[in-house]
Amino acid sequence: MDDVYVEPVAIRGAAVKFGEDKAGTAHREQMTNAAAAGRAHPGFASGAASDACVQAWQSCLHTLGEQTDTAAAELTRAMDDFVSTDGDVVDGMRRQATWLEGA
Repeated sequence: MDDVYVEPVAIRGAAVKFGEDKAGTAHREQMTNAAAAGRAHPGFASGAASDACVQAWQSCLHTLGEQTDTAAAELTRAMDDFVSTDGDVVDGMRRQATWLEGA
């Protein structure tokens, strides 16, 4: 039987990195500047289209951020479950070993 090895620290690290990456993409000033440009030139035909584009991108990025949060939370939950199950297996093996030693 092949051994199964999971590195909880690495997977937890990936979950943390998801959150850090999301925080690092908070370059909202670029979207704000694009929206401000549209408002500053209301007479330009492209102003309304620019605002609509910025709003669409913001919506998409917010959705992506929420999905990233969900993925990070699920990774963390999965590792918590794995570590808990691993601990339960170890405890069971210790109980059986103690029983065998006493038999």
